Amino acid sequence: MSCDALATSHDMQIYWREVKGLSRVPGTDKDLIADSLAKQGAAVGTPWSFNPLWLPDSVSSRSNPPRVCVVT
Repeated sequence: MSCDALATSHDMQIYWREVKGLSRVPGTDKDLIADSLAKQGAAVGTPWSFNPLWLPDSVSSRSNPPRVCVVT
């Protein structure tokens, strides 16, 4: 589903943020292991589901909490 359709159908707001990519230069300051695990999870992992019960009481007790989709 496209972001536009998802945002429209669920009354969501999408905030875009530019994230610096990896430079492919090995070193302790590079997060190549995390990148590798993320790719592996995307290929063979199960989709992540959000549970509103994970929210703090101050947010989850709202009768109409805002819906926000953040893609980084």
